[in-house]
Amino acid sequence: MANLNVMILDYGKNQRKVNYIIKDGKYYAITSGQSNKVASIKEYNEVTLLVDNNPIAAKAQVITDQNEVKALFEAFNEVNNNHFNEFKDIFVAVEFSVQ
Repeated sequence: MANLNVMILDYGKNQRKVNYIIKDGKYYAITSGQSNKVASIKEYNEVTLLVDNNPIAAKAQVITDQNEVKALFEAFNEVNNNHFNEFKDIFVAVEFSVQ
């Protein structure tokens, strides 16, 4: 079972509030594949997660494999039904490896 949380994602010169889940001990977020976040995350790779006011250094990896994204999408919807509109956009997942 995954738990849904909100954190601040600090990457480059940007900060965004994102929903995330913790699944199998890893942090994951889902966002639009067209999002500026994705381009910035790919560029900077090193991010800071602000979780419960605690900064956590992490490396971010964008996951585009649609089978993996779909499994994570389902995990998000398990804990927050209809949070995302599956048909609105093409989604990617972001995996955060805590350093």
